[in-house]
Amino acid sequence: MFLLQVEGTREWRTGQLCDENSEINAQLPVKILTDFEEQDRWVLQPGDMLYIPPAFAHWGTALSDCLTVSVGFRAPAHSDLISDFGHFLASKVSDFNRYADPELANRSSAPHEIRPEDIVRLQTILHDYADNAALLTNWFGQYMTQPKYDDQAVETGDWAVEEFISHWRANPIYRNASSRLAYTDTVLFVDGQAMVTDLTPEQLNSLCDGDVFTHAAYAESEPMQKVLWSLINLGAVFFEG
Repeated sequence: MFLLQVEGTREWRTGQLCDENSEINAQLPVKILTDFEEQDRWVLQPGDMLYIPPAFAHWGTALSDCLTVSVGFRAPAHSDLISDFGHFLASKVSDFNRYADPELANRSSAPHEIRPEDIVRLQTILHDYADNAALLTNWFGQYMTQPKYDDQAVETGDWAVEEFISHWRANPIYRNASSRLAYTDTVLFVDGQAMVTDLTPEQLNSLCDGDVFTHAAYAESEPMQKVLWSLINLGAVFFEG
């Protein structure tokens, strides 16, 4: 994370690298170490910024009335990825696809035993889904673009195509700062949804990277106009005022 000092002064101390075995005070609602091992310390003045690497302990103390802005960049945990992918699969896989063991050997002598071949059969089922690149791409694009800041969301619209184009000619379209976009060769992912498009990779990159879209810039691109019309109805872009 990045700690930006806006007003006043604050002392920051950095400590040890932590992991799942680090002892946490279970009596507190936030993750506070029971043993902080100081490594370095800094005093931040207005305009100073301190970078804290992932998993490093840190401890801040206000030295005066102050305001610090914490900007965090958090990668998803493996547990979150596995859990969400599992839910995604559950919504896509037919209930008619069931575990089967047609070559099951006679087990009358040990009917309760789970054998290695049972685990291999289960691994094969899981590998079939994990090795499906198209399925993984579809899930990953939707997962990574899920909205994170609902309080900044723009209301979805109900623009007819003709009305949208007419209004766009006189008014630029602005990107919703809270929307998250990503793409593959033919699919645009927007706020957790997948949208198949006719845009080129260059156009998709320009769309994901842009902040303002004027009609003049895309007057000759019907695919881009179609996508922006869809995005304004999703709330990913908007007209000001």
